[in-house]
Amino acid sequence: LHSTGGKFKKQKLPKVAQLTVSSVAADSATDAWAIGTAYQTTSFSVVLHYSGHTWKRVSLPTSMSKDSLSQISVSSKKNVWIFADATAGRAALHFNGHSWKTIPLPAVTANDALSTLATGGSNNTWIVGSHTNTSSTGAPKSSTTIAYRAKGGTWKLVKTPNPYHFSYLTGVAATGSTAFAVGSGSKTQGLTGTHAIVMQYRGGAWHKESAQNRGDNTELGAVSAGSSSHAVAVGT
Repeated sequence: LHSTGGKFKKQKLPKVAQLTVSSVAADSATDAWAIGTAYQTTSFSVVLHYSGHTWKRVSLPTSMSKDSLSQISVSSKKNVWIFADATAGRAALHFNGHSWKTIPLPAVTANDALSTLATGGSNNTWIVGSHTNTSSTGAPKSSTTIAYRAKGGTWKLVKTPNPYHFSYLTGVAATGSTAFAVGSGSKTQGLTGTHAIVMQYRGGAWHKESAQNRGDNTELGAVSAGSSSHAVAVGT
């Protein structure tokens, strides 16, 4: 569906057998991208691009065609990122306007959960999630937020606030030189007593922002940003 003048209109997609679109992103009215999975004898990954008039399929290298694509983020035609479960493990795929490249995700442990990816430019691409600290018996003791920034084909861990004993990040958005991340936290483990977490990356560091909570349980799952002073988050 494409919104023009406040109304959504159905868009025609390329004919691909049993296509299921799972994620879409756009940086302008003439540059939108979508990813999904199709099936013809076996399943395969599909990337689509919208130029303002029609959707066309974008070729993936054969080595990436079997990757399970879960999320796409774009800041320009020369900066497209995809979060993927690749054959060799979870990875990020990057398109520079000419070719695709697989970029391994940060080396993490079984206690790390990387949730989502976003790009706002060539030097403003992020992956966020959480790290769970466990006891000798494997029981969760606490959780901390984590954020990695892409730098020259590698990932750098950047310090993030942890306002609660159990803190999680589940959404991130990037635009220009800033980024926003959202999630939830609680004093104790569980689904009760959770509070929204909002933070912004500015001036070279992440800062906790105030967040309005609804009742005793508020969780933010996704965020979108249009500028350093305008972001919208959704949750429950």
